[in-house]
Amino acid sequence: MAIRWGGLTSCLTLTSMLLTWAIPLTWAYEGNAEDAAQLCRETATDDIVRPIPPMLVLSAKQVFSLRMPDQQVQRSTVFRCVSGRVVMCSLGANLPCGKANFARHLPGAEAWCRDHADADIVPKFATGSASVYSWRCAGRTAKVVEQVDEVDERGFIARYWKPLK
Repeated sequence: MAIRWGGLTSCLTLTSMLLTWAIPLTWAYEGNAEDAAQLCRETATDDIVRPIPPMLVLSAKQVFSLRMPDQQVQRSTVFRCVSGRVVMCSLGANLPCGKANFARHLPGAEAWCRDHADADIVPKFATGSASVYSWRCAGRTAKVVEQVDEVDERGFIARYWKPLK
């Protein structure tokens, strides 16, 4: 079978392949709450975002005031290690738990501005939720207005990450 590279189909195929292989490797964590705390004490600080173990579900519900089934909390909450402590993030439509994006040229923002010249706002779906900037259109060109999100020392949007209590 020959694969032709180029175009949207190839991009989607490549993206699908990367997600199929990369996510299970990055997100494989089967430990419990004490294992997570011990891992962080030993690791100190790393940028590996891991799913929370079942024993952290109640803590996640409390920290983020979540009112949803435990399985959903476990699927949508992640942790990482900062200064030897567990910190958690609850994923959402516009709640990115990955590294912040400091790019000042975003293809999505540029495309939005080509179609919406002089728009006062470029929406997050065009810039991506991880962008730390608010954007506007100056004519058909995307421009940064200001930085709207602070990041922690490791480059994650600080307001989404909460320490384990």
